[in-house]
Amino acid sequence: MYAESRLWGESVDLEEFCERVGALPLAFQPGEGWQYSVSTDVLGYVVQEASGKPFAEFLEERIFEPLGMRDTGFFVPEEKVARFSQLYYQASGKIVKQDDEGRAAYLSMPVMPSGGAGLVSTLDDYGRFCALLVNGGELDGVRLLEEETVLCMATPERDSPAATAFGPGMGFGLGFLVVRDGASIGAPLRTSQMSWGGMASTEFFVNPDQRLFGVFMTQVMPSSGTFKVGFEREVYRALGVAREVETGR
Repeated sequence: MYAESRLWGESVDLEEFCERVGALPLAFQPGEGWQYSVSTDVLGYVVQEASGKPFAEFLEERIFEPLGMRDTGFFVPEEKVARFSQLYYQASGKIVKQDDEGRAAYLSMPVMPSGGAGLVSTLDDYGRFCALLVNGGELDGVRLLEEETVLCMATPERDSPAATAFGPGMGFGLGFLVVRDGASIGAPLRTSQMSWGGMASTEFFVNPDQRLFGVFMTQVMPSSGTFKVGFEREVYRALGVAREVETGR
């Protein structure tokens, strides 16, 4: 139904996107299941309507500029194209360069700036975003979130289908995969580690308990778990805070 509704058509903006989503039936009754969806894209439109300004402008003014994230946005400006990383894809067990068409979508402002996908950034910029979360919503004297808000975001839903959607020891908070049992990734954690992956096989995790975050940016699309398996575990092991865990991953 997503495909038939052309949710990501070339001329579909955020408002039209949400109208098309709203016309589709629910996959199940609320509270009876959990499914990875376009909810964060819809949230981008909610932010746009609530703030009274374009979603991309809101992100720039309220997040990127205050945090000093100078290289983050929905497209790569012409003067920065020389720094734009090459994208790859997997074919027959090999890593192959994408042609220029695969990169072209990131060289101009999209019609629909998505709340769930589409930003380009750098290790330094994304590191600042992660540091903000490690510090409970504040970085270099700039507070974007209250500590209670970050705690809420990092608290997994225990009494909903999302609590078991990602397997033993894992849950889902507000926008993050959350560790509920540190043994599941081989680290002595409480329920505070937040993480998620990106479309280009990227990965990040934030652990306020250990004052630690990790950012892993490979450039393979569509997203592949091949390069991310064990990333968190190996970081903890390298720092001497992990314990050996038998795993089938």
